[in-house]
Amino acid sequence: MSIYVSPFGTKLEFVNYVSANVLGVQGFLFYITFWAKYLSSPNPEPKLYQAKVMKFMDEIKVSEYRLSPTQERMING
Repeated sequence: MSIYVSPFGTKLEFVNYVSANVLGVQGFLFYITFWAKYLSSPNPEPKLYQAKVMKFMDEIKVSEYRLSPTQERMING
């Protein structure tokens, strides 16, 4: 079980990897799509998320994560 806690206290539990794209910049920039559970939800069902992750030397930083736009359309109809 892998849990990510954001600087704001949001907790996501990783469920399954979907895909990733990588760009070679000053280090690497990864765009990752994955299924995760939002643990602060009263009913934490898996949802599709996207993350932007930067890696430079030994430093790894999650610069952004959000519900996938496809998932947002499924939820909001």
